Amino acid sequence: MKRRLRGLARIAAVPVVILCALVGTAAVAHATTLSGVVTDSRHRPLAGVFVTARNVGMKMSVSVLSDGKGRYSITNLFPGRYELDAHRIGYRSADVKDFHLTQFPARKSFRLVKTPDIAAQMPASAWLHSLPPGPYKADFLSDCTVCHQIGDAATRGPRTADQWTAVAQSMIANPFIYGGMTKGVDAKKLGQWLAANGFGPGQEHRFAPPAPASGAAARVVINQYDVGGPNVAAHDMAVEPRTGMAWVDDFFADLLVRISPLNNAQKVYRVPIKKSGIHTIGFDRRGMLWGTLLLGDSVVRFDPRTGKFKVYKGFKKGSATHSFPIDRFGYVEFDHQGRLWITELFGNAVASLDPKTGVVKEYHSPSDRGHPYGIAIDNEGRVWYAKYASNIIGAINPENGAITERELPHKHSCVHRITIDAHDRIWTPDDGYSALVMYDIGKNAFKSYPLPDADSSPYAARVDGVTGDIWVNGSGADAIYKFDPATEEFTTYRLPLLVSYTRMVSIDYSTGDVWTSLSNLPNGQTGRSHTEVVRLHFPASARERAAVPSIAKAANTVSRR
Repeated sequence: MKRRLRGLARIAAVPVVILCALVGTAAVAHATTLSGVVTDSRHRPLAGVFVTARNVGMKMSVSVLSDGKGRYSITNLFPGRYELDAHRIGYRSADVKDFHLTQFPARKSFRLVKTPDIAAQMPASAWLHSLPPGPYKADFLSDCTVCHQIGDAATRGPRTADQWTAVAQSMIANPFIYGGMTKGVDAKKLGQWLAANGFGPGQEHRFAPPAPASGAAARVVINQYDVGGPNVAAHDMAVEPRTGMAWVDDFFADLLVRISPLNNAQKVYRVPIKKSGIHTIGFDRRGMLWGTLLLGDSVVRFDPRTGKFKVYKGFKKGSATHSFPIDRFGYVEFDHQGRLWITELFGNAVASLDPKTGVVKEYHSPSDRGHPYGIAIDNEGRVWYAKYASNIIGAINPENGAITERELPHKHSCVHRITIDAHDRIWTPDDGYSALVMYDIGKNAFKSYPLPDADSSPYAARVDGVTGDIWVNGSGADAIYKFDPATEEFTTYRLPLLVSYTRMVSIDYSTGDVWTSLSNLPNGQTGRSHTEVVRLHFPASARERAAVPSIAKAANTVSRR
């Protein structure tokens, strides 16, 4: 099953979408600039301050960070009405509710005053850090951070042990996801533990604000696109390689939403099955968008050109079709027989789907612990999967169906989404211990790298097929991390919004930009009336990526079975 060379030159033909205004990559007619200086109460420059300009009419925002001299500059903005905000942990934010930009450059400076109480400004991970480390905490994080942050404003308390017990019981009783993932949770024990360890009445927390961003992390431009209403349940998102459009799914409303990065123009497509729970999405090399329907026990294929859906059934009822493989260039990956592989969250199995015949075949995990979650295919064609709520990864030989499983070194690891790099190394977040774990398939060896923030609830990992970097979501820390395997160093990119519970990372290979969606469920827990699709743009990325092989050259070195 050795791979033969894959002709992927079409990746090089992916057009660079000309983005403008709030996207911050290309100027347009009448584009303008907003700049200024941020200082403290003593008129000293403040670095690392997020300055955000929100276009009220288009419902999209751009955020930059002030530099060492307190300066900031947001370029290529559309003229119009804006809401401005400047904030940094440790200071009271300053905002302007009604600021009008014309086609001429404008200036607005901000002065921030220190605040003695930063508790409300801290991300969930800082609050979780008060809980005593150990296996019980790791299991708690595994069980209770799968859908939303724990330690955000809605879950900090203080609550009594009985009140926390009632909260836990409501999650366990939820017929949707919580009940399926938390069956082994002792609600009373959990309630007592939370109340006794920082989340009970009368308990105090001490926080230290993070240091200002520096280097590449200080130069990032972050764009946010409002999506949906108060009940939106955005889950995964993907960038369409052919057009650069961003797509996000609404889990509860059975919707696909296409977003233009140019002006946040959106087009909505309704999934043909009600209450289907569209979950993982991704594009194949023919431009088709695939999605798993977790509550509908099926898989869907959508043609953006025609707007037509095709539904693939044949999965067992209650299996909860969850994820399919994404290769290192961001495409849905099929095996050498053209089959799509899907994890079944509640079926304790991985299934293959032949799109030509519609035939579904299940491969059951030999262990009864955990839930098959992330999935990927290695250079030899083996199908690898991770089991959530356990510390197990497994491999399926698609030729004979043989399954082997192995445990991660730490007995209370919790693995979610996985990715495989060009060297057949599996990368997966360890939610229980806030780490990025690497498994070298050829060497049968593990290595763990602690993330920069403790208790950050990492959810997904995604390899950049051009640079080899690994991107990791810090869903509880309001951050995204980039890991360089060569130097074994992390770069932390903070996000400007509290409760930035991120899901999958999607990379735009024409620009190197990184996208994700904010998917806290329920969305109302964020304090916002909508969700956000987020784009990280790196002004130096074009130069940096020019230093590595071109996308076409890199793609043509990829082999397949």
